[in-house]
Amino acid sequence: MFPVIRYSCESWIVSKDLSRRINAFEQWCYRRLLKIKWTDKITNKEVICRMNIEDMTLYSNIKKQKLSYAGHLLRGSAGKTVLQILEGIALTTYHHHYDLISVV
Repeated sequence: MFPVIRYSCESWIVSKDLSRRINAFEQWCYRRLLKIKWTDKITNKEVICRMNIEDMTLYSNIKKQKLSYAGHLLRGSAGKTVLQILEGIALTTYHHHYDLISVV
């Protein structure tokens, strides 16, 4: 299920609110897998212990995927246009010569 959630997460703008929602969703999934009712008084740490994992992984995997994609763009393998957009540079043509202008 997590790969479906992470689909195209490279383009997400991750805020504190979104990271909180991602962690809450992951906890919800674990509670569903363990068949824990929402009325049961079980802490998040106890849920993680019952799942036999060290820590929640969805948000950290999303951050790794975003960094991997940024590295892919910075290496230039996606094309010069994408790299220029990422760096904030646009090329304009006037009479067959190129001027670099900064995009704000």
